[in-house]
Amino acid sequence: MKATIQSFSSHIEDLFAKIEDVREPLVVERDGENMIVLAQMDYNGIMETLLQMSSPKNEKMVDDALLELRNGGGIEYKIGQRL
Repeated sequence: MKATIQSFSSHIEDLFAKIEDVREPLVVERDGENMIVLAQMDYNGIMETLLQMSSPKNEKMVDDALLELRNGGGIEYKIGQRL
């Protein structure tokens, strides 16, 4: 999604609602550097991913788990199901 700085300032409530609904960042275009607006939950998810992938040990563990899943391994659980 994109908006000019003028459109952003005029329609901020509607744009915030749309960001929340579509779970997509908004690029606010301006004369200087463009700005990104996103929901805090999405920001937190990005930061968590960066933290997890900043460790080579964690990155290898994730890569190994994905490879195992692609090769038919793993166990499927439903959210809330006890292990």
